[in-house]
Amino acid sequence: MSAPETETRIMDMTEAQKKASGAADTDTASAMTEAQKKAFKPVEKLDTGVAKDTVGISDAAVVAARAALAERGTPDGAIRLGVRGGGCSGFAYAIEYEDGEPRSGDRVLEFNEEGKARVRFFVDKK
Repeated sequence: MSAPETETRIMDMTEAQKKASGAADTDTASAMTEAQKKAFKPVEKLDTGVAKDTVGISDAAVVAARAALAERGTPDGAIRLGVRGGGCSGFAYAIEYEDGEPRSGDRVLEFNEEGKARVRFFVDKK
């Protein structure tokens, strides 16, 4: 697939979904309502420079995590990131507080800034 500046993606319906919705002979785009078509905004392709097998943490996320841990009263705690089974696609993201040490196999991302509490993210190996 070429890499246009903006990319429009419309998810294909599975055959079962088409039969259940009565849309077996129509494509997904024509099944969208006028309100959905007006509200739809193309997603700009973004190159984050982050490999697909890791997680990128923005500066804003570090600041927000530091504030949340301090507000919770656990500035030495961490934020655990992971993927769990469940949700519409079969997976759901998990973002949780972690008061203990990292688990075996966790990837630990640590951010230190002079004069501020360190922030740690534990990323599940899944």
